[in-house]
Amino acid sequence: MTDCDVVIAGGGIGGMTAAAVLGATGLEILCCDPKPANASCPRDADLRTSALFLSALRTLESAGITGSVESGATPIHTLRIVEAGEAGNKQPSQFVEFISEEIGEACLGWNVANTRLTSALAQKLATMQNIRITPVAVKSLLPRKKEILVTLANGERVRSKLLVGADGRNSAVRQAARIKTFSMSFGQSALAFYISHDIPHESMATEILLAGGPFTLVPMADYEGRPASAVVWIDSNRASRKLSGQSKKDFEEAAYFRSLALAGGIQLISGRSLWPVCCQIACRFSAERTVLIGEAAHILPPTGAQGLNTTFGDISALLEIVESSLDDPGRQEAVSSYHSRRLPEAAMRAAGTSLLNLAAMQDSRIPQRLRRLGLSMIHGIEPIRLALLRKGLGLAN
Repeated sequence: MTDCDVVIAGGGIGGMTAAAVLGATGLEILCCDPKPANASCPRDADLRTSALFLSALRTLESAGITGSVESGATPIHTLRIVEAGEAGNKQPSQFVEFISEEIGEACLGWNVANTRLTSALAQKLATMQNIRITPVAVKSLLPRKKEILVTLANGERVRSKLLVGADGRNSAVRQAARIKTFSMSFGQSALAFYISHDIPHESMATEILLAGGPFTLVPMADYEGRPASAVVWIDSNRASRKLSGQSKKDFEEAAYFRSLALAGGIQLISGRSLWPVCCQIACRFSAERTVLIGEAAHILPPTGAQGLNTTFGDISALLEIVESSLDDPGRQEAVSSYHSRRLPEAAMRAAGTSLLNLAAMQDSRIPQRLRRLGLSMIHGIEPIRLALLRKGLGLAN
């Protein structure tokens, strides 16, 4: 029987960040994942980047990796939302911009490749003596009054005070804890890829709302002397599959058309990865001596870049609760407090991103007019604009 303070199931970005943050308190951590990442070969080579907002960067600061992440990241100073209207439009019909200086910040956040973030976390964990990483999944769990017994797939038994489920959308921990989920599919997929382009992005992220789904460009460092951006292109499953199989030339032409030429000429500089778009949220974020974080707790549409930022919100809340109960981080009051704090927040973000995604999908005139009206109201009333901007960045009002 092995003893530790916290077992973390899952070694993705969320699981590794939780390990680094909780490990900084001095607790003994066991991180379990059958395919652990390492610094030289990060696991998440998926062509995705993450726009990390200010609150997420502060969580990474708690993990001790802010410097190594920002050194390879690109700042985001402005968020531009473009209403394009009906399918087939070649010109934007409305622009609204949210600028970091409006809330007294140097930037809204940083865009970083998932591979770089994973590598930085793996390097950090390798230096922490109180963290053990094992390439084995959690198989079963048995909560008790003062401990939780965790059995790993290799038969090893671990006695811990708290179990953190960070094992993704098909979480074995969530299933073992008998926590149900609510889920909704949009019939969409997201294409992720990198481009270079003619027009400088000037540290501006752009989300274009047009029938089928949003098309989002997030600034990256220059590539071979040209401006570059990471792109997430959401469309129907059928359209996305067709796009993913197009020749490079045809795909570049389609992306240029879909971007409304706002970036100028486009050159594809990566492969293309395809991801399902859905919304899923656990009915509870905790059980006896167990909490859920990340996609084990919530999956959000990529609209608004809220997914990983919400995960960092989970970790920040968990850290605060654990720090207040270091002698027994899995006690009932602690895990219940985590559930009460995180479920309403994640549910609100899930509802908001889902509604925005549904609104962006519509090709009829009434929803398009409502989108334009909503954007005008949000952007035109300064207190509402600034409050929503701070809320979206995860900052206290």
